[in-house]
Formats: sequence, structure tokens, C-alpha cells
Amino acid sequence: MSIIKKKETVKLNIYKQVVLRWKKNLPENATEVLNQNARFYDEPARSEMVDKIRVCMEKALLLKPSKDTLRIMRSVVTGCDRPGDVKYITKEMPFLKERNLIAFVNKVQDYYPKATSLNGMLTLFVNSLARLPRYNASYQQLTLIAKEAV
Repeated sequence: MSIIKKKETVKLNIYKQVVLRWKKNLPENATEVLNQNARFYDEPARSEMVDKIRVCMEKALLLKPSKDTLRIMRSVVTGCDRPGDVKYITKEMPFLKERNLIAFVNKVQDYYPKATSLNGMLTLFVNSLARLPRYNASYQQLTLIAKEAV
């Protein structure tokens, strides 16, 4: 039997911006329809992602997301989010802001101490943040932390 020592997460220096995976294959002058199609997840994956985000929020963070927040997260991974939808994420998911990100990662790590589990949970939030331009700084930081977790 071995004891897993918890590695404290700290803010990492970003030397190179991570290019959004869904943007890599788009032309420079892509239309909104092409952008939406590139951000789109199929139905089984979309439902699973939103459900895992809900479970992570309830179990690790002890937060109950509202129906509006879950609806917005579903529209984000569909690529159909509207500019006004971000206010629900800002209000109910303040842990995704850059200044709260390390505390969020540490709480998730407390609940999911195994590196692969932590990476899996963080990847859900990375994929969501990749579709929200306002959260680019958080996306960059969380991407590096998720890579380090493995």
C-alpha cells in the first residue's frame, strides 16, 4: 500500500500561448458557421461532458450548478453560445477566473488525487474554456496545469 503525496499546484509561467485545437484547421477569414462547426461536440460526448462538470462541481467544489448554468455549458460545447450567456458562467463559476484558478485546481486535486483522474476533470474545464474568448488567460493556465498533472 502506498500513500500518494499531494503535489501543491502553483501558478505556472506561460512562455508560449497554446493555440486552440479547434482553431488550428480553420482559415483566417472563417465565417461564424465554420467557427461554430469547429467548436461543436456530438451529442453523446456533449452530454457526458456537461454531466461530468456538474458532478465535479457538486463533489469537489460543493457547488450546485443551476439549470441555466448547465444549459449554458451545453450551448458552449455545442458552439451555439451567445455573448450574454457568459454572465451565468461568470456568476456561478467564479473559480474559472484566472485569480481563482489555483484554488480551484487544488480543491479538485483534493477530491481526485490520482493524476489521471485530475487530468480528466481539468480537461473538461479546459475544453469549455477553449470556447470562451473572455477566458483565454484561464484557458492558457489551466491547459498547462492539466498537462503537468499527467
